[in-house]
Amino acid sequence: MLSKSQEILEQKLNYTFNNKSLLIEALTHPSKKLENKNTTSYQRLELLGDKVLNFVIANELFLKFPNEDEGHLSRRHAHLVCGTVCFDIATKIGLLEHVIFSTAQKNDIHCKSAKVSEDAIEAIIGAIFLDSSISCVMKIIIEYWTPYIHRNITPPKDAKSTIQEYFQKDLKVLPEYTISEENNLFTAKLSIRHKIFTGTAQTKKDAEKNCAKAALEFLNGN
Repeated sequence: MLSKSQEILEQKLNYTFNNKSLLIEALTHPSKKLENKNTTSYQRLELLGDKVLNFVIANELFLKFPNEDEGHLSRRHAHLVCGTVCFDIATKIGLLEHVIFSTAQKNDIHCKSAKVSEDAIEAIIGAIFLDSSISCVMKIIIEYWTPYIHRNITPPKDAKSTIQEYFQKDLKVLPEYTISEENNLFTAKLSIRHKIFTGTAQTKKDAEKNCAKAALEFLNGN
């Protein structure tokens, strides 16, 4: 049985779940395990949804841009599945207000972070995929992601992509980021010619992105 809030979310998504428990699971924050260790949070569905999203976007880009090479498609893909776009879409849906937190964590600032919205939108995708079919979830993803797909006439080029190109061209290797976590923040480190660059954020992807920005600023300055 869904709550009124969850029924409203179904209307926003324009999708009615056959298995209502999947929607509830997709909205359940890991903090709920503190109240009941048998609670199933959205983490498994988030993992599945991430892989489904990556596939659907890759497939759509392959069809929409038949004349672009793999490098250009890769840059488009990285931009479209990044935390920023996922967070933007989750915000437009108002997804965060439907996430189920533990009583203790409900007012915690970390639970209102962009990371939660990103995780929840991926969990919703995973839940819809299990509840329906790949064709159904593709239709929903493409509906929400199409404005972002067509926003850039040329492939977007972020700092991380630029750093990777620098490594491949000048150093003949791929960049290797090391990740550490403390106080719900991730720190990425990257070594370039014995100089260490760092970046910190609420997600691993954004930490790596900030690290790449720091490295790129240094390289551009030199």
